[in-house]
Amino acid sequence: MLVLLVSSLVFGLGCGSPLDLNDSGPFRSGAAADGLLSATGLAFEAHAAVGWILSEGGCDGTAIGLQWVKAAWHAQTPEQETLAADGLERAARLAGGSERLQADLCPLVGTNLNPSQVRALRAAGLTCEAAAYR
Repeated sequence: MLVLLVSSLVFGLGCGSPLDLNDSGPFRSGAAADGLLSATGLAFEAHAAVGWILSEGGCDGTAIGLQWVKAAWHAQTPEQETLAADGLERAARLAGGSERLQADLCPLVGTNLNPSQVRALRAAGLTCEAAAYR
């Protein structure tokens, strides 16, 4: 029941445009949910789940891409990076192509990308400005 409720909330709030919960509420950096996800090592899975839900719903490609870039930030294995890259590829298709996704996504993610994010973006055929010189 809780999964259904969270899924509905995520879908309703984040389907039409990118949703960054890191800026407010319990998910902001250092807040309760953020601390729990970090402490349990479930941050990758949380972002991947949101990305998957949005993708399956045919939501906005940039909204999906943002979640997969966030998942890639927390990737601990090559398999997780590959999963993030696959999600980014699907996001690009839903956004109308790689160039469109880059134009919309890169300003949202900024230049503070870690190596896992850079590798996932490159594997998906994407590059944000910061990724181009790493």
